[in-house]
Amino acid sequence: EKAHPDILNILLQILDDGRVTDAQGRTVNFENTIIVMTSNAGSEQKNAGHEGPASHAKDNNEGTWYHSQWGLSSYNINDLWIQFTLDEVTPISAIRYLPRTGAGNGTLTAYKILTSTDGKNWTEVTSGELARSYEWKLLEFGKTIETKYVKLQAVHTFGDSGNDQFFSAAEVRLVTA
Repeated sequence: EKAHPDILNILLQILDDGRVTDAQGRTVNFENTIIVMTSNAGSEQKNAGHEGPASHAKDNNEGTWYHSQWGLSSYNINDLWIQFTLDEVTPISAIRYLPRTGAGNGTLTAYKILTSTDGKNWTEVTSGELARSYEWKLLEFGKTIETKYVKLQAVHTFGDSGNDQFFSAAEVRLVTA
């Protein structure tokens, strides 16, 4: 309701028709597509240009990055997470994670994934370790989970000024079953 009228019309086309037609008459099919309606994070850097809010992790732009807050006197690894809220309960089988360019500050080296249907009661579905490299990584659940909320929690991260202080992501995608 608060969105620009053009955005609202596009969303209505997707939700009502399952497709969108652009000004040149090209049609994009949105069947079997998950649209992440919101994202948030335990910590995020504000007003930092190409680094910052959780929304950067789902903007389809590898040149912008979600980044946890920096410049603090102390850091808590439990604040290093990014959460996605889906429009409805959806079968999810994995997360795709792309570190920031150069696999720099905040790159995940160990993680856990939690899911919830109500946003209050969380279940850990998988955990693992990742190589510190700039390439897409597939974080598989091992089974399909019906969920509305998905949280990617940092267990260990790389940092130029010390490990386990920051979390960053160029892009994060949920994989449907």
